[in-house]
Amino acid sequence: MLFTLSSFRDTLIFMKGTSKRLERVNKAPKPQPKTQTNHTSKKKHMKNYIQKNGYELKVEVGYEKGGMNYFSGQESRRGYYLYVYPVQRETIDGRVIVESFVMFKGGKKLLLEVTRQSEKAYKQACSMLEANQDFIDRIDAKTQNQN
Repeated sequence: MLFTLSSFRDTLIFMKGTSKRLERVNKAPKPQPKTQTNHTSKKKHMKNYIQKNGYELKVEVGYEKGGMNYFSGQESRRGYYLYVYPVQRETIDGRVIVESFVMFKGGKKLLLEVTRQSEKAYKQACSMLEANQDFIDRIDAKTQNQN
């Protein structure tokens, strides 16, 4: 039986039970062609900015795998969430946007609980934004009271 041990550039083949080197094979890593793939496993976010006095509300829909949240000590469910938080955006030289936010302001709400990520569920979660306008208004009112 043969075993293969790999290093950066070569592969040495050893016979089981002995330390005799049987063969040295030079193998240079082959460059992989760059291809653009459109997987649903990549994070997809729908972003929207709502203009307010002195700040903007950033409204996003995104997917979370769920599991244990070690920061809060609670378990989060797998699904699509609505994220709303206040930000300030500045343009520099007309091209670059600097976005700043304050941690722990804003909130998130589960829109759609799913067992796995899919394009259909993502579109369904995005269509649920109008039904959750009260959540966005609540975050806006809380932000105005703190400013």
